[in-house]
Amino acid sequence: MKQEQILEKYVMPNDKLISWREIDNETVFLHKEEKAFYELNNTANLVWKKAVERRKVKEIIDAVGKKYKNVNKWVLKKDIVNFISDLLDKKIFLLGNE
Repeated sequence: MKQEQILEKYVMPNDKLISWREIDNETVFLHKEEKAFYELNNTANLVWKKAVERRKVKEIIDAVGKKYKNVNKWVLKKDIVNFISDLLDKKIFLLGNE
């Protein structure tokens, strides 16, 4: 999927494939098929929290941009879309229209 197409989509965790928890403001999750454990850094954790709220990708980018004001907006957008795309490829995130 092209970058511009993904921006208007809603993203959410795939609760059928992963089990996740927030512990002391950090998100950790277990990928049930891979039997792999993941711990997210601060930026990824913010992306995750917005995905739990079922936000559009462009809204997630805006939220991260508000927190990290000194980051180049183009780089921020590229990095977040790449991160979300990676989680989509691993079926950790799902896309929706609403």
